[in-house]
Amino acid sequence: MQPEGIKSKPHAWRVTDAYTFQPNEHFAMQAVFLYQNSKNVAAGESADEWISAGIRPMWFFTKHTGLSLEAGWDYVKNDRENSRARSTS
Repeated sequence: MQPEGIKSKPHAWRVTDAYTFQPNEHFAMQAVFLYQNSKNVAAGESADEWISAGIRPMWFFTKHTGLSLEAGWDYVKNDRENSRARSTS
């Protein structure tokens, strides 16, 4: 039985995938994708949607030294605020 004022149960689900490609011992590339959908009725029947994608090139100079850069994109949509998207690097 739900408490008074709550119409449905909170729920969330997430799909994520990551891929790493390493053509040689000095370089690798990683890609990631994420999708999340959630509903939090405790916050007044709000729903959230989050989509994220990114890439990460990696250079390996020695066994213990390397350099990694990252670039990504996020999109967030919810019932409480305006939708927003951003890029990072």
